[in-house]
Amino acid sequence: TQSTWGVYAFLVQSLDAPTTVLLCSFFTTEGNDKMKKQRHQFIARRVREEHNFRVRCCANQEGGDEQGRALTAEDGVVPIMANELFQTNKVVLWEQVARVAFVLVLEPHENRLLAANFLSRFISGLADHYRNPMFPASPKELLSKSEDLLTMLHQMLPSGQLLFANRAFVRHLRQTASQNLR
Repeated sequence: TQSTWGVYAFLVQSLDAPTTVLLCSFFTTEGNDKMKKQRHQFIARRVREEHNFRVRCCANQEGGDEQGRALTAEDGVVPIMANELFQTNKVVLWEQVARVAFVLVLEPHENRLLAANFLSRFISGLADHYRNPMFPASPKELLSKSEDLLTMLHQMLPSGQLLFANRAFVRHLRQTASQNLR
């Protein structure tokens, strides 16, 4: 059976080895079955491998060190082919802040530009809420904030549906989420 949802899953993970999944929310029946843990570990590993590959390539290209490059904001796209964990192909979008990656897993037909915009606005919303432009500074900082992340996630990505949103609507969503977080 093919999924009709545009967003298959949302993850927040560390980019350190070993990779730690800090938050994981699947929006499909398939994603929430007995293979959920293997599925989110597979996604997290693919994102970390892609991130590490990009860091090494940039360091080699620029003659810089990998440590300095690893802390700069990055983003990327990783395809996942159908396999024993995924009935259909998926597309993974990720955005890095410090040593943390915010990850969306999409169906191939989903609007990737809208998804990338969601990730940027979600991260920006968290930074605004915590009044810290460098939020999150580390994966540990997010461990105690999982309920806040879920509240904001469900406000901005209801039932895994990407929303077309102008700035006023996004501001309204953030205010609503902030009120719910108090």
